[in-house]
Amino acid sequence: MSMKKDIGIELSRSIKERKWLSIDYQNRQGEKTHYWIGIKDVSLGAKRLKVDMFNVAYYREGKKEIIEADIYFENILSAIILEGTLFNTPENLYAKIEANLHKLGWLQYDGFDENILTYLKTCVRYDFTPFEEDEGKLLPGVDIKVLQAKGEHRLNEKDFEHMLSRTNHDAKSKRKKRPSKKKRQLVMNDVSIATPRGLFVVAYRELLFDISEKKVKIGGDVQFNHVFMVKDFTYSLKNMLDMDIDTFMQAYKEDKKKVRDEMRMSLDIKRGESLDERPYILSLARNIAVDLEEEYARITALHKED
Repeated sequence: MSMKKDIGIELSRSIKERKWLSIDYQNRQGEKTHYWIGIKDVSLGAKRLKVDMFNVAYYREGKKEIIEADIYFENILSAIILEGTLFNTPENLYAKIEANLHKLGWLQYDGFDENILTYLKTCVRYDFTPFEEDEGKLLPGVDIKVLQAKGEHRLNEKDFEHMLSRTNHDAKSKRKKRPSKKKRQLVMNDVSIATPRGLFVVAYRELLFDISEKKVKIGGDVQFNHVFMVKDFTYSLKNMLDMDIDTFMQAYKEDKKKVRDEMRMSLDIKRGESLDERPYILSLARNIAVDLEEEYARITALHKED
């Protein structure tokens, strides 16, 4: 698979998944530059994209934060998705692309539902046991009650800088010849089981980083962990509850208050187990043995070659 095809696939994914990209770009002077971009529009005539552009180093130097610019596909040297980010992709862009696929072959964007692959990748990821990263108190400037009520919260300068560093670290890790196997998510606890060893995060909501608005936003539905590692010990939810896991997840989505009451009755107080419903912010991680991004790109490319 060619480098340009790889880049086209990442651009396509970023549009469909509403995420920012990290790119290396050759400017008019022939210099290699580095930016984060969110795609706002594509040209039907030339291989050109209108983007919001952000440079972490420039931001830290006090220069303009986000600029709108036109960039050329042929000058993009590499591109990777910035997981955990959120970009406000214009709704009319989707209709424009779908109506002009024959003019946008370079974008590697077609009717193939890559969301299916994303779903499968998520399923594989969840086959690996999660654990909580010990980062201390995360985003202390965020008022959890406001985040819960509004679904979003503006970040103060210190918390925004933390999110920039976190996102930048993960992007650099993906660019290495041997990328880190650790994949992580910023989440908000929905319900956990407190054990003598520590916290088993059972249900949570993912938090997404909106760079443009300097906010964290609650993304998607409640997610669940069937197993969880605490201090090298793996807990299994099926051994702690008096109900089937699939039944539990469905019931929790329908009436979490009722299910939480049932969870309390199932827990072993003598073993030091109790329910923790406090909505604090956590960093969850998984050490994934397979390169999901590489497999994703390979399957997508095979489809596009058919």
